[in-house]
Amino acid sequence: SIDGAKELVGGARIDYIYHECFYPYVMGIKASKELTDEYIRLTIRNRSGMQSTIFPSDQVFITLVKRQIRRLEDPAVKCVNFIYDELMKIVEVAAARVDRFPTLRRKFIEIAQTMMQEHRTPTLSHVRTTIQAESGYINMKHPQMVEAARRIMAGPVAQLGPDGRPLPPRVGPDGRPLPPQAAPAPGAKPESRNSQMSDVPRNIQLGSNMSETETIQNNQIRDMVEAYFSITQRNVTDQVPKIVTLLMITKLCESMYPRLIQELYKESMYSELLAENSDVAAKRKATQSMMKCLKKANEALGRVRDI
Repeated sequence: SIDGAKELVGGARIDYIYHECFYPYVMGIKASKELTDEYIRLTIRNRSGMQSTIFPSDQVFITLVKRQIRRLEDPAVKCVNFIYDELMKIVEVAAARVDRFPTLRRKFIEIAQTMMQEHRTPTLSHVRTTIQAESGYINMKHPQMVEAARRIMAGPVAQLGPDGRPLPPRVGPDGRPLPPQAAPAPGAKPESRNSQMSDVPRNIQLGSNMSETETIQNNQIRDMVEAYFSITQRNVTDQVPKIVTLLMITKLCESMYPRLIQELYKESMYSELLAENSDVAAKRKATQSMMKCLKKANEALGRVRDI
């Protein structure tokens, strides 16, 4: 019963899943945690191939952002499954009203579960398609992305010290600021030139030191990926609840009653569906026998009074 409930029930639990579980989790995913300097540099170099470039191509940004968008598929699928579980709980609560007829209750749950599974499959497919659409076309001309790119490209790149705080700008002898330099990674050893050419290693990895250009590129690309990823997060948190509500909840509500009538409203099934539990039938039979005995006793007492 909703009246006097001590916890959220029914649709309120579904709303809680949308706004208190799914939304905070998706918006809490940060692209920058996976976009390490090493990964960005490797992507830039691999995309450039034999031709070294001063400015990385858009394909570097697209490759990095697509990988982040694919991370949203798992929580979207979990949201669908959570709603499915909540709908099953609602069905079980509704079925409890006909506990007096076990066969009817079982048939009701079976039909509802079959219908929910029929609606969950296309819902999951549509949710996955939505994520694929987000990663399939990266809208570089999205108004928010254009504004973010303009701000990122125009902003200065701060150099961080070992404690994570920005370092003061370096100045030359004439007092003018000097361009930033990439700081070596902690524990990095200075490179030494070998007198002889060594063999090509099986696995080639980049060194720990970054040039000034690489530092600027990494920071700008990371910020731009994070900016576009935040746009996609808002799209997904808005679209997934709408998809689930339309394809699973609304359609289930619209088709449940006609399906139950079609499956259960058959004269040949009345006796089977309305058969009571054996314990209830035995108690009814005992009660009827007791009623007959009481009636006979009442009649006997009436005759005694007449005498």
